[in-house]
Amino acid sequence: MKPISPETLKYFQERVAEANKGITHADFVAGVRAGTLTFIFPSTRPYQMIVGANRKKKFACWVIFYLVAPLAVVPLWAWQQGNNWLLFGILASYIGSVATAKTRSRRRQYQIGGWIGSACLLAWIFLGRHNYYTVFLTCAEFGSLFFMIADEVEEQLARDSLIENAEHFNAALENQLILIHRNR
Repeated sequence: MKPISPETLKYFQERVAEANKGITHADFVAGVRAGTLTFIFPSTRPYQMIVGANRKKKFACWVIFYLVAPLAVVPLWAWQQGNNWLLFGILASYIGSVATAKTRSRRRQYQIGGWIGSACLLAWIFLGRHNYYTVFLTCAEFGSLFFMIADEVEEQLARDSLIENAEHFNAALENQLILIHRNR
């Protein structure tokens, strides 16, 4: 997810204290589990809210999938096929990740992944699996997919950290790192 613009951040900061007023950790936990409360991270990235070594390792594994895996898998594949042009799959994977990462909207991320996936499927059907367009679209789709998974895991782990640790939740409220929204 891209950073929030300074104007949007100022807007959120002016309203964070009011929106979070009167929320206790128990209310927060009950509301999140019941689906009556949601929250966003207006001034920080969710990974900064992850507490616990195991959670951080889990998130790091998903980040490695979309950042490092193309650097290992694509060269091996190009070597096995004896075709150096396949190395452009690394770039295609990163383009897929970046295209997905440029939006904060989860719905928009799914749309981008869907468009890349649809183009990939059409290329497989009409061009065959050994066509360069098919290969590069497949790499872009995997980059997009693994980024979306890492993004989902990041938010889930941050949410779990806030739910399980009252002190962490209270510190996030005091520092205005989360904005709580009541669903109607």
